[in-house]
Amino acid sequence: MNTFEIALKSKNLPTTLEEILPLRAMGNVYLTFCKAKIKELEKLQANGKTDEKKLAMLAKQKAETLADAQDAGEILLDWEAEIGRISESVDIKQEKERLRDGTLKSKPVAKKKVELMGLGSQKELSSAQFIKNHPKEVEEVKKEARENNDIATKTAVINKVKFEREKERREQAEAKRTESKAIMSIEETQYINNLERIIALLPTEPPKNFSEAAFNQAKGYANIIINRLKHFTENKKIGE
Repeated sequence: MNTFEIALKSKNLPTTLEEILPLRAMGNVYLTFCKAKIKELEKLQANGKTDEKKLAMLAKQKAETLADAQDAGEILLDWEAEIGRISESVDIKQEKERLRDGTLKSKPVAKKKVELMGLGSQKELSSAQFIKNHPKEVEEVKKEARENNDIATKTAVINKVKFEREKERREQAEAKRTESKAIMSIEETQYINNLERIIALLPTEPPKNFSEAAFNQAKGYANIIINRLKHFTENKKIGE
């Protein structure tokens, strides 16, 4: 049993970068191995020549490997959050670096922090801080992964946060639109609804190979639409 497996089984969370970084590296390798093993087991299961006894054995091995991979994925997320937490306590003083032309330029604090912490890139630091700042989504991803026989990952957490943000943005936009319609007259609401239907149906671009006859006909309709919208395009008052 290697150092990572011991840490995994004990569920003890290391508290220093000197402990976390090498364990995380081993953990990523271990997780990659588990994923590859699961794929190979699935290939063997899909082999029509495999007898029932061997299929049962393969299913057991896959379940055990998946359980190990899920444990690994979860503890890697915990360690990622811990790296993010530690980064907040790393105090960096603003430094300057000399460029080739001799001028001095302020060195980015994040870049210096990455160097001091022994991380590979600013993206790696940002990722750890992102995971640390979204504990609710991390726990939800862990739970969903268990329920769906999947493995919790950083990517899953990031995608979940992005999805929730977009969902919230859409809900707020819909709420504003609903509120706006609530104070409109029936006639105004119908007009807005018709505009929305036209926008939904009308392609953003005309066909590339438009014949002259079709183009001229479409141009005529377009002019009618433009003329009916003149109050908006020419800033004219209603009734003018």
